[in-house]
Amino acid sequence: MDDAKNYDLFGIFLNAYRIRHIQLSAAADNLSTIDFEFRRQIYQDFDYAPLFASITSHAAPALPVEYVDDIGLHYFAARMIESESTYHILGPFLFQSPSFLESDDDLVSFLEKNNIHPRHSSQVKNYFARITVISDQLACKYLYEAILEKTLGTAVHLLTVTSADTKKDAIARQSISASDTTLDYDAFEARYETENKMLDAIAAGDTQKALYYLHLFRGFTLKTRTDNPLRSAKDYIISANTAFRKAAERACVHPLYIDQISGRFIEEIEQADSFVQLDNLNANMVRKYCLLVRSYSRAQYSPLIRNCLNYIDFNFKQPLSLLFFAEKYAVSKNYLSTLFHREVKVTMTEYINTARIRHAIMLLNTTDLSMQAISEQCGFSDANYFTRTFKKIQGMSPLKYRQSLLG
Repeated sequence: MDDAKNYDLFGIFLNAYRIRHIQLSAAADNLSTIDFEFRRQIYQDFDYAPLFASITSHAAPALPVEYVDDIGLHYFAARMIESESTYHILGPFLFQSPSFLESDDDLVSFLEKNNIHPRHSSQVKNYFARITVISDQLACKYLYEAILEKTLGTAVHLLTVTSADTKKDAIARQSISASDTTLDYDAFEARYETENKMLDAIAAGDTQKALYYLHLFRGFTLKTRTDNPLRSAKDYIISANTAFRKAAERACVHPLYIDQISGRFIEEIEQADSFVQLDNLNANMVRKYCLLVRSYSRAQYSPLIRNCLNYIDFNFKQPLSLLFFAEKYAVSKNYLSTLFHREVKVTMTEYINTARIRHAIMLLNTTDLSMQAISEQCGFSDANYFTRTFKKIQGMSPLKYRQSLLG
């Protein structure tokens, strides 16, 4: 948050939502300020170190965490760029006013669930009544991500973690020391289970879950493969890139798409000259592979329709028709038409035209080609048909679209 303009924007965000911002490290002697010393007042000799560790355990500069603690309070946490041990912590706040503020029965249940003595009932109600309640949860999270992205100059993804998650994964985060003569096989198996869950999430295109397991996986100590730590870190991320490729393949993403993204990541890995770059790149790889799966996965389609879709995507410039595919795959036109519409929810002609118009938009954005030339490069033999199709899909003619770019 060093940039003055971005810090001003951050301050506006804090004031608008009435969120408290503090900077803390594990060694700080004021950890009790996390919740305004609420727990210290209702629990005897409460230790704030485990709470701080839970809030910050998954946080990184470009990977902030929304942490929900065991009594329902929310926090945003992100590690500071200039320090490995200091964190920006925002909160506590709520996205919904607790029901026990209106219901005595719910208050009794809350006290019992959290082992709070009934004599503290008024104190609990007064404390939660003073906590900021943010009504628009999505807008708040989006703005927080956007401010961090502007500050860091890189993509940011907010990860949601709960107290139940941190307790459940405490065992899985045990370190495996390469120098130990006796391996902790439970932790060893937990490492591979965590890795497999991360790959399953990527294959499902679930960015939130994949990033969560990536954070969890980082808790394991991995054996150094070379005397050069940076080289060793690069080798591990290259291995991760290969594993992510396989996860995308499981989702039936076409190899051409996978090769494009995989090749770019190999270049970025080799060009990285710091552990911070590699750390952010690893998370960015997870995001991009999940996006790739969500955009191009064909797992939900039958093999016949999958083949048709892939062929259209890479050969839209050719003369394509329902008859062409029926003959290519030796099926009847009626059968293919019915199956395609049932699975894709549009006709084959509509899908072909959409693929062509998508390419036309790219050409209109990046070239000065004439409408006739764009029409031909997109597989339309007739420029007038291209114009009618473009207008039908985009709501305006290609000429109007180009003019809107200039205007």
